[in-house]
Amino acid sequence: QCPLQPFATNVFPVKVKHFQMKVVRTLHNKCGALLLLLLLCTSVFILKTTAILYHQSLGWMFQPS
Repeated sequence: QCPLQPFATNVFPVKVKHFQMKVVRTLHNKCGALLLLLLLCTSVFILKTTAILYHQSLGWMFQPS
């Protein structure tokens, strides 16, 4: 029986688990940020499109025929 074995089996998996959690959390945060960015871009795009369409229809309404 190696005296280091219990130490290794007790510490190593914890470290790996901690590392995995860190990676997962980082990825999760990155994904969250990306999603937020995507949502922001989408909403800005929708707002711009709506504004353009709105202005166009206003232009048509107030055009002297």
